[in-house]
Amino acid sequence: MIMDYEGVAIDMSNVKAIRMNGMDLIFEFNTVLQYLENPFSKQVELHPVDNSPLVVSFKISEHMTAAYSYWLENWKETQQQP
Repeated sequence: MIMDYEGVAIDMSNVKAIRMNGMDLIFEFNTVLQYLENPFSKQVELHPVDNSPLVVSFKISEHMTAAYSYWLENWKETQQQP
């Protein structure tokens, strides 16, 4: 389920963790695997897709706290859905 808040859109089904660090809100994602053709062997292989954490920086702590609450609440709801 893709959700957006204040210009940030995230597929919540791929979120592994949400945390705060200083004035940053950090989203970590589950490993996603994709089949790719090896250019040398021409064989199709399973490879992890780059899933670097997404860091959203804030200047006002109240905005970060509100965003963290929003994302955490919605992430918990998506975790409970079958």
